[in-house]
Amino acid sequence: MIGALVTGVSAERWNEAHRMEQAYWSAGGFGLRRFHHIVSGSIKAAEWAAPHLDLPAGDWLEIGIGPLGVGCAHFLGPEGDLHTIDPIGPTAGDDWRMLPEPCKALVRSCHETAVMRIGQAERLDFPENQFVFVASKNMLDHVEDPDAVLKEVRRVLKPGRRFLLIVDTYSLLGEARFRLVVQRKLRDTIFVKSHPHRFSRRRIEQLLDETGFRIVQTEGASGLATLVGHGYRMSVLAA
Repeated sequence: MIGALVTGVSAERWNEAHRMEQAYWSAGGFGLRRFHHIVSGSIKAAEWAAPHLDLPAGDWLEIGIGPLGVGCAHFLGPEGDLHTIDPIGPTAGDDWRMLPEPCKALVRSCHETAVMRIGQAERLDFPENQFVFVASKNMLDHVEDPDAVLKEVRRVLKPGRRFLLIVDTYSLLGEARFRLVVQRKLRDTIFVKSHPHRFSRRRIEQLLDETGFRIVQTEGASGLATLVGHGYRMSVLAA
């Protein structure tokens, strides 16, 4: 195992990211483009994970689902109660006034089929070994402490069951460009402010190993792309 590293950020930095996220999810500015981006990403994550899942009936958890409340777990058909949690409370389907009725209907349906909670994933209010499946899509780089989040997932997941992690990762060249150019030019944008963390593929693998997970299936960029490619989304199933 590689030596553990400090992963958390200050409460001030996380609060800054949280405020930016709240602005992004404002129902008054959330239209079809954002809805398509969120929902199509959830469907794509479910499509990738589905062939690799063989789970018994039991409770599921999706963390970082956002106030829209439509997550990849909805498209995988849990055989048990689906719980969700996010630091921003859910927004009712009819309050998304820029969305047409079919989109609102999907939001209402997803809200009705889940037990939705408000809170941070660093402190999950669930007993040990409650869930047979935990999903986390595009949220690990938004949290206060990624290591604490993964430890909590490990605690509430039944032994041998599955954790789906979807996270944006960056090549060595991409990270250098971000630090030297992008972080300065776009410092006041959501791209910088709402992401307290940035990960390489190797760092994600290290974090999973440090918290006791075993990678079962993974998809991401090639070895060369992890050095000189652009940012890419990494999909991992772990047990």
